[in-house]
This record gives sequence, structure tokens and C-alpha cells, in this order.
Amino acid sequence: MESNIHESRTGNGISKELYDELVFYFKYASSAYCFVCPRPNGNHFVAELSNALTDTQGFVARDEKRKEIVVSLRGSASVTDILLDSQVTLVPFISPGVKLPGGAKVHSGFLLSWDALSLQTLFVVGKGLEKHPGYSVVTTGHSLGGSIALLAAVTLQQNFKATKTRTYSYGAPRTGNKIFADYVNATFAENACRVVHGNDGVPTMIPTLLGYHHHGKPSIR
Repeated sequence: MESNIHESRTGNGISKELYDELVFYFKYASSAYCFVCPRPNGNHFVAELSNALTDTQGFVARDEKRKEIVVSLRGSASVTDILLDSQVTLVPFISPGVKLPGGAKVHSGFLLSWDALSLQTLFVVGKGLEKHPGYSVVTTGHSLGGSIALLAAVTLQQNFKATKTRTYSYGAPRTGNKIFADYVNATFAENACRVVHGNDGVPTMIPTLLGYHHHGKPSIR
């Protein structure tokens, strides 16, 4: 699902309930840019996610009221991030525990960023689900972080199949090819929410002529 977050203010698009939900998870996404965030979105900080080689950053939080484990990934904030953004070759999505339909491919730079954190994330989330059975998992991120959050959601969903997994991206570029996008749509449906701003160039900076496709429905303008 793709939404323009401003539509609810005009009454022409998304509901107030969805708007409030999008704002809520955007606060997690924006918190990933902070050097220190002891209470992300007013909830419990569980663990930092970090890899110095790729400069991939994020954190895991726990929301006891909503019964959620939230994984937030930082967007582009360094030269290393920009270099990874520029690696636009489509490659098979190889990640721990992941098996996708044949031909499903994703952005090589985004995959490198996610691979740098995948084992950390699986360990922390797995421990969290052991301690808090019945919790759901949410991934979120802005820009590059939104694409990494999508890859994280696919990996977490396949590794913890009994757990409901949702993902929220904000201003994220295209992440994979049509086979990958179709898989995301079929697997997550309304649980994969992609928010864009009408004037933001990042969601379209990787063109479809390179074989890329967005998941989700057309933009609400």
C-alpha cells in the first residue's frame, strides 16, 4: 500500500486512523538518525544495530502497549551510504532463512546494507519473541532505511512465520524487480505500507528501465 501522508488532512485520501499510524511509525524511522535515543517513540530501547563496514545503523525497540517489536533502520547519512545507494545492479535476494520465487532480485547495495545487520537483527528479534510470545514485528525506515526495512521485513517474516510482520517505509526508492514486488504484495498486502511525498524524487530515482518496480498500489496524490 502506498500513501501520501498529507492526504488525510484534505479529506481526499487515507483515513485519520491510518494517518495517525503512519505518523506513529515515522517517529521510529526518524529516531534512527539520532546518536542517542534511550526511549524511541516513548518506548523501550532494546538494542542498537550497527555495522562499521557498511555504516548501516538502526535499533530495535519494544512497545508493550501495542505488543510489538519494532526494527528501525537509518537512511542515507554518510558517503558510504551514498556509495551503496549507487550500486543498482539487481541480484538474487540471499539472506538467512529466505527463499523467494525464482527470478526475484533486489538492489545490490541495499542488500549489502541489510546483510550487514541481518544476523544481529534476527538474534535480537528472536530473543524478544521468546520473551514476549504473541508480539508482532514491525520494520520501518526512511529513504535508504525504508528499502532496508522492506528487506528486513521479508527476512523476519520468513524466519518467524507464526509472527505477524508489518513494514512502513517513507520516501524509499524502488527496491527490487517485479517478481520481488509481486512477492511482497502477495505476502504482506496491506501490511506493507509505502509513504511518498508528491514532490520527492527519491522514490523514483532508480528507474523502471533498469528492471525495478515498486511494491504496493499507485500513489494517492
